[in-house]
Amino acid sequence: MTTLAGTEPPPRRSAGRRLSAWLYRRPGARLGALIAGPFAWIVILYLGSLAVLLVSAFWQLNPLTQEVVHEPTLKNFQTIVEVPVYRWKLPDDVQPAQRLIAAVAAARVNALTFTSAIAVDNFFELAPDEQAVRAAFADSCLAVAVGPVTAAALRRAGVDRVAEPERARLGSMIQAVVNALAGRARLLDFDGCTAAWQGLALSVDGCPPATLTTGEARLLEALLARAPAVVPKEQLVDAGSDVHAAESAVTRLRSKLGPLGAAISAVPRRGYRCELTVRSTDGRAIPLQVDGDHIGDVTEASYGIAPHALPVVS
Repeated sequence: MTTLAGTEPPPRRSAGRRLSAWLYRRPGARLGALIAGPFAWIVILYLGSLAVLLVSAFWQLNPLTQEVVHEPTLKNFQTIVEVPVYRWKLPDDVQPAQRLIAAVAAARVNALTFTSAIAVDNFFELAPDEQAVRAAFADSCLAVAVGPVTAAALRRAGVDRVAEPERARLGSMIQAVVNALAGRARLLDFDGCTAAWQGLALSVDGCPPATLTTGEARLLEALLARAPAVVPKEQLVDAGSDVHAAESAVTRLRSKLGPLGAAISAVPRRGYRCELTVRSTDGRAIPLQVDGDHIGDVTEASYGIAPHALPVVS
């Protein structure tokens, strides 16, 4: 190799300068080098978090101490797989719902709450006699909706008497039930003592609250409807039943009435006489009328038992 006199070869550039020149000529590579570091950390943190979540999915919380139990288990995954997706459908066992429908149709329910429109549809779908249910909602049972959508579904089903709160909330719905039924309690008076009676609840002055059975409520209604006339024992039991069943039922009813129990007296070889007087919470007397073997409509009746449903003791 020959060189001209007085000239020297150019100095050899360092690796850093060559890399810098290469990046200068390639802006895309330069940008990639700038963001590669932060991006790599983001990927590592993200994948690391997912790995931690996956590992913790095999752990469980102690139900008592709420401490993490570091023992591998698949129960969390079993819960995810076995719990069905949230959806509307009829229950697998419709017998409880059908018993409720029968109780409503038989006027044994004061009020029934609905929290969704689909619940209204399913209720009437399961009802064997929709007309009987509609009649009950128009008379003995108050339909209560949680909000306007549910109330509209009830009205489409033929239920015109619907109570609903101003705000669509469960607490407001309960308050609507209280407000609707508060004025329907009845007061029983005898010898200076008073008892408040609503539904199956009985509160006697100076006594702890008591709960009547359905039969006891119907028995008390039958005696009040004929007061102060004597009610034969045979009219207080099912056809063919032993009249001693009425004696046992009256004894239990007297016990729950406390000091008012003395108002129900036995007339030898005839039946029972009731001397209780009935009035509403506003002091208005409640007329009770009798038509043959059936009790007429009772104003302010709140417990949902058909007033004419005799016999009353089985």
